Amino acid sequence: PNQIPLSIRQIPATHDCSSKSSLESERRAFGNPFCQHGLVAVYSPAWPLDRALWTAEDSDGVKLDLNADLWVADLLHAALKEWAPAPTDRLVVAGDFNLCESFDWRRKPRGNLEYLTRLKSLGLIDALRSSQGALTPTFKGPRSSIVANQLDYVFLTEILSSFLRSCAVGTAEDVIGKLSDQLPVIADIAG
Repeated sequence: PNQIPLSIRQIPATHDCSSKSSLESERRAFGNPFCQHGLVAVYSPAWPLDRALWTAEDSDGVKLDLNADLWVADLLHAALKEWAPAPTDRLVVAGDFNLCESFDWRRKPRGNLEYLTRLKSLGLIDALRSSQGALTPTFKGPRSSIVANQLDYVFLTEILSSFLRSCAVGTAEDVIGKLSDQLPVIADIAG
């Protein structure tokens, strides 16, 4: 991972710690009264990185075993692996990953499930799957009449996952064709 340059910058997330009870719960849960959270906003394009940019680099441990290409999401995983978030870190990794395990079901497996398994091995929990109990579609493709694939995710560390009240998607009628081809993923985390 040191051969391919990528840095992750933590973005402070909004969190109301103004009430006494909220501050006390932070101290109990995290042993830290300062309410610092990390957020990694993700957009991984639906196309791989240009091979000319990386074929001369050592991509072992970065590139998926089941995919010949290198993707932005692979670089994100490598950086997160290097960072090694602890279960007690308050980290949210969320956005458009442009991958879905159902893509592997319909065609030859290309590493979508492999990627999701990699994030799980880092201790990151898919909030939408955890809350809904199954893969939850967020994307309506241009040739599809329904929202059929989950491309968007909110991953949480263990401590934040323990405070997950719910996670759901917006309604297709309110979003698709009006604002986006993807439904928002809405996570309610309290603690």
